[in-house]
Amino acid sequence: MSKSKVYQITPFVETANEIDFEEALNPEQRAAVLHDSGPALVLAGAGSGKTRVITYRVAYLINKGISPSRIFLATFTNRAAKEMVRRASSLVGLDLSSLWAGTFHHLSNLLLRKNASFIGYSPSFTILDREDSRELIKNIRNERVKKGDKKGFPRANVLQDIHSFHINTKKNLDEVVLEKYPDFVEMIEVFKVIFQDYQKRKKELNLMDFDDLLYYLDILLDEPRFREMYGNYFLHILVDEYQDTNLLQAEIVQKLGSIHHNIMVVGDEHQSIYSFRGARFQNLLDFLKEYPETKIYTIETNYRSTPEILSLATSIVSSSRFSFKKGLRPVRPESEKPVLAACQDVYQQASFVAQRILELYEEGIPFSEMAVLYRNHFHSMELQMEFIRREIPFTVRSGLRFFEQAHIKDIVSFLKIIQNPKDELAWKRGLKLFSSIGEKTAHQIWEKVRTSSLPLKALGGMEIKREAIRESIREIYEILSRLERSKDSISLMIEELLDSFYAQYLEANYPNWRVRVEDIKQLARYSETFSTLEEFLSELSLMGGARGESMFAREDGEAVILSTVHQAKGLEWKVVFIIWLAENHFPYYKSITSEEIEEERRVFYVAVTRAKDLLYLLYPLTSGSDPHNFLLLKPSPFIDDLDDSSYQEWSIT
Repeated sequence: MSKSKVYQITPFVETANEIDFEEALNPEQRAAVLHDSGPALVLAGAGSGKTRVITYRVAYLINKGISPSRIFLATFTNRAAKEMVRRASSLVGLDLSSLWAGTFHHLSNLLLRKNASFIGYSPSFTILDREDSRELIKNIRNERVKKGDKKGFPRANVLQDIHSFHINTKKNLDEVVLEKYPDFVEMIEVFKVIFQDYQKRKKELNLMDFDDLLYYLDILLDEPRFREMYGNYFLHILVDEYQDTNLLQAEIVQKLGSIHHNIMVVGDEHQSIYSFRGARFQNLLDFLKEYPETKIYTIETNYRSTPEILSLATSIVSSSRFSFKKGLRPVRPESEKPVLAACQDVYQQASFVAQRILELYEEGIPFSEMAVLYRNHFHSMELQMEFIRREIPFTVRSGLRFFEQAHIKDIVSFLKIIQNPKDELAWKRGLKLFSSIGEKTAHQIWEKVRTSSLPLKALGGMEIKREAIRESIREIYEILSRLERSKDSISLMIEELLDSFYAQYLEANYPNWRVRVEDIKQLARYSETFSTLEEFLSELSLMGGARGESMFAREDGEAVILSTVHQAKGLEWKVVFIIWLAENHFPYYKSITSEEIEEERRVFYVAVTRAKDLLYLLYPLTSGSDPHNFLLLKPSPFIDDLDDSSYQEWSIT
């Protein structure tokens, strides 16, 4: 008998790669990355390598022996968080999947799932996207507002905005209405009843909207035992884009960091442009008040833009009333000055942009490296028409996002029923896809289903007189039964829905049904990256609420980007055109207070700092050639504030 071979398993010990921080970072970046402990404020100018600082900071902490699972990294898109974690993982050579990284809403979702019972929820709660949230508010509005009183009463989308601003700013509802919607002051008491019903209904149905995720986490952390538990657990907290946080998010950060005080926030006061959502750049100042011992690091070296573009950008914010002592220091060689040009009208403006883009394309600049930015979406109308006429490929960044499209939401409604049978909105949306079931019938079916401990069984056992409805219910029951059996594979569930009825439904209802079928197949492929249905639905809903974030890139070829400035923040292109730089258009005519004008100035600054090589500033002298809608326009007051030496003027003929 041969002697057996002994095979010894060597214990695996995780050790991080050594990183040469001296070689990888410039001195100002390195100072921030190697910050020892305690609160730190990193003031990072546009194009200064902010992402690099956060990425290397994570790697530095791992190298110091900090467990990834005890680092909390909050960003404003999940995509940004994933990219930072991917880069940090590559640097240290370790799996960092245990690191807490994502948007505030994503991280709040994870924490609340673990402690849902404390706030009166089940851990399987469903997250409402904005459309479903609006639908629920609409239902309550219809219940609470008498038919004769509905004239002049705000619609559900306005109520939703009021409620969201109230929650995120932690302002009294009376104050919010008086400040933002003074015409509705007399309706405040009705608003309060509607919002109370809304919160109560969500809890009964085990539903949360996006604002609830922050609202309930804040409540959770108000409880001393949870604040102490998570305050002890998270050794280091990193927050990106801190100038864009609202009061609720800032308080969550302070509570999580209340024990160790190892909080590093990164921001740029000149890029705070989301006050309409409740964001407040004052959080930067408040951070210094909360932590007087804060170490401040300024990162001023700009790697993105030419010196000429940076000179113009600096002149925009030079008169800002609120600014830390920092600037933008170029490293690139000198190049062309930005171009300022007055156009005869909006059509000449569009014609110039189109022609110049074609010329630059012939010179070797790809369409995808050029962008046209504007203050409001309607500013792109003439431009789109001109691009179509000249066959210039373009992508508009302000359309419906993939996951907000009706056919995607239809599919997801069935998945939500399987995940949370108490989801009223999902049931009603799914039921009404069948032609024999209207609003009234859907409500009747829901009432019978919701009172049963076994909703699916109750659906299958319903006795209905009308044959058409009875047949639809039988079909829905069979579909849901198949989904229940296939719930271990999300992609299989989606394919089941397509094959069972939804492909036929699309063909009967949409001219572009084939495109919609392909979208759903893409959704099925995307779902394969998730291990559970709960995880998939949570992520999908969170992404639906994250403005400007796409679920996945689409291979649609070369195209010029048309975008509002707000949606372009964080992006960059070789060539940028900023159009409609006319009074009452940029700054927007609704911006009347000094604070709002200051924010509009920051919006202009953000637009300018998207450009790497070439920048064109354009404004029309008239609104158009229609004599019934003809206005003489003045250049934006922001143009008057520019240093004359920072641009060159072109005459367009």
